[in-house]
Amino acid sequence: AWAIGAWYIDRAVDEGNRLVARAGLYIVARLEMNRQRRSGTARRFALLTAAAALIALAGCDELSSRREIQQANKLYLEGRYAKAIELYDAALERSPDLTVGHHNAGLAYHKLFQPGTDTPQNKAFAEKAAYHFTKYLDDESGDQKIISLLTTIWMDSDQYDKAIKYWGDVLAKNPDSRDVLEKLANINRQAGDYDKALEW
Repeated sequence: AWAIGAWYIDRAVDEGNRLVARAGLYIVARLEMNRQRRSGTARRFALLTAAAALIALAGCDELSSRREIQQANKLYLEGRYAKAIELYDAALERSPDLTVGHHNAGLAYHKLFQPGTDTPQNKAFAEKAAYHFTKYLDDESGDQKIISLLTTIWMDSDQYDKAIKYWGDVLAKNPDSRDVLEKLANINRQAGDYDKALEW
């Protein structure tokens, strides 16, 4: 405010009337401060309005996504897994942080996965199922059923390295867990690494 006020002084100063110049400085500075205060208030109001609109839009997106997930759930229960996946994917593209969406999408992809079938599509089903379950576990890390299902998917799709990495991280946090040690031994044994299995 004072920098702009000084600019006005340069225009108003008359060497023969310093008192008037000082008075002019004060008046102009006050006017400018008031103008900026009003302008700042307007800007803040505009920002708040924009933020509120974004929040409302995000809320509408999430509501639409949840409705889409409900529609997908009906298709899943009817056994129409591929159609359900289309809706799950669309909902998660709009609202990628919906935990329930990742959970249900993982189940649908798992239904399409066929252990022992060595095709690119079947591998993609396994990878998609594992991806969604992993995202789900980011928020629900204690769901043992999904952890078990995720491990099975990795093993049935020959992704033993991912299963070993996951359970190795679990062991690092629980080094005395006999269950985790047995799990790692079993995974290595099924992977054909019998020497490593004996280490556990």
